[in-house]
Amino acid sequence: MATPLREVLDFRERYDLKTLINVIIQISHALEYAHSHHVIHRDIKPENILVGPYGEILLMDWGLAKVWNQDGSSEEMPEPQKPISKSKQKVSSMSDLEVLQGTVSYMSPEQIKRDPNIDFRTDIYSLGVILYEILAGQLPSTEDTVDGVIQQILNETPAKPSTLTKIHVPRLLETITMACISKSVDKRLQSCGELIRLLEEDWS
Repeated sequence: MATPLREVLDFRERYDLKTLINVIIQISHALEYAHSHHVIHRDIKPENILVGPYGEILLMDWGLAKVWNQDGSSEEMPEPQKPISKSKQKVSSMSDLEVLQGTVSYMSPEQIKRDPNIDFRTDIYSLGVILYEILAGQLPSTEDTVDGVIQQILNETPAKPSTLTKIHVPRLLETITMACISKSVDKRLQSCGELIRLLEEDWS
């Protein structure tokens, strides 16, 4: 029976780190395939990922996906997009808010800014946030209001995971994670293929 990745992360201390990294690798393969077909997901978060009993994954909810056509134009699902407000509502109930797209804590800076040139590297950022959560046991953005999270994502560099946990954090995994969540798209890892290759190295 498949388990939501959110439940896995809520009890991450029960899982071997290699098992959790393998989940990230499987998600990366799914995204690499989508990106190769000019599709970005734009809503990568643990609630949209199911993990099977053998480590297989199912990446769900493509309702916010963006598709590039052969002529260079792009298409989005015709879903109303409302700007992020300066809400003081707690992030724990954020699913009830009509915010930009997806869940704010996993959004890239360019997604928050509604950059019209957003590309597949926004998915790499969101996947990096999940990696950070695996290593640190918490999100990069620690504020408990939507507005606070937004300001942290746009303006603050998160602490390295190794400074937030007593669990050993392999240096390579920390480097990979921080590269994925760089605010500059050009300083991030540039493809899911690159991410897969790095995660398959001997980081232990």
